[in-house]
Amino acid sequence: MIIMELIKISGTPYERGYEFGKKFKDKIKACIKSEDKFWSARASLEQIRESAKRNEKIFESFAPELLEEISGLGDGCGLEYKRLLGSTISSPYFLPVFCSAFVASGSLTKDGKPIMGRNVDWSRESRKHIRYVFAKPRKGYAHICSRDLDSVGYYDGINEKGLAIAWAGVFASKPEVAPGLLMFFITKLVLERCSDAEEAIKLIGSVPMANAANFIISDANEAAIVETTSRRRVVKRLKGANRGNFLVITNNFTSPKMRKYDVIRKIIRKKWPKVADPRIERYTKLIKEHAGLIDAKAAKRILSDHEGFICAHGNGRGTSETISSFIALPESKSVSYANGIPCKTKYFNFKI
Repeated sequence: MIIMELIKISGTPYERGYEFGKKFKDKIKACIKSEDKFWSARASLEQIRESAKRNEKIFESFAPELLEEISGLGDGCGLEYKRLLGSTISSPYFLPVFCSAFVASGSLTKDGKPIMGRNVDWSRESRKHIRYVFAKPRKGYAHICSRDLDSVGYYDGINEKGLAIAWAGVFASKPEVAPGLLMFFITKLVLERCSDAEEAIKLIGSVPMANAANFIISDANEAAIVETTSRRRVVKRLKGANRGNFLVITNNFTSPKMRKYDVIRKIIRKKWPKVADPRIERYTKLIKEHAGLIDAKAAKRILSDHEGFICAHGNGRGTSETISSFIALPESKSVSYANGIPCKTKYFNFKI
């Protein structure tokens, strides 16, 4: 029987980085080699180093603890700090991970409590680099998250206060990409620093972002989407746990103010001229079909759906496929993870 390991790390940022780096020393080095091969075809070494240098200054001002953890990761796995910076905080440009997520609450869910579901879609090769972690910072909130071997940033997670967060990258026009923090790192900061959705919204609005992304956040009483570029933020709130409503994010903006900065929206319009986004359309239909019945089991069925490309299979040659799936229950502070295609992969349950 396959058992998913929940890696436990604790202490200062440096101590947590060192502990993780030491445990996965060889795998981290192999992961970085794989990442280098991928990015070297898209940006020069000089571009990567220059981007890391610019971003390091921003990290020092807004999140120095992330640099401390990267330093610990390097010492733990035997790689130089500067070497890791190029692989982890560089953003000469960004390819968004093709993800989608939803939050449903109130009369839509079986118990009236909010529930979040999310699929991470990227290359099949990336699946083996994901790890699931319980982190207990010396300062900050304990949390459960998913992350890559070579990064201290997160895909998604839930903290001890019952705050859950996930994101989906967005292709933005070049003026909307700038030095700053990628959404992996902002997700980590939210889980460590924020106790509720409102605090998360404020943090996302205060940190310089390197790229465009849609964040979806939920606590037991409030949920929201934050559409972001390096220069702009638009918030859509879903207040009140008793409201029968839902939110969905994919890889394009839906708010009128942000649509003009969305490059991929033009591609979607050409392929599906009558549909704003096939995954949003499908999520909407499935959530309404499951109205009043949505619990963890129903969320798994929704995340396993193929008709709207929610559960993506790719072709094994670099085409995006679902490599991790996440279900969070903010009220009970619990989470379920599947490391692979959700229609075929067992979910494992964890609680803080």
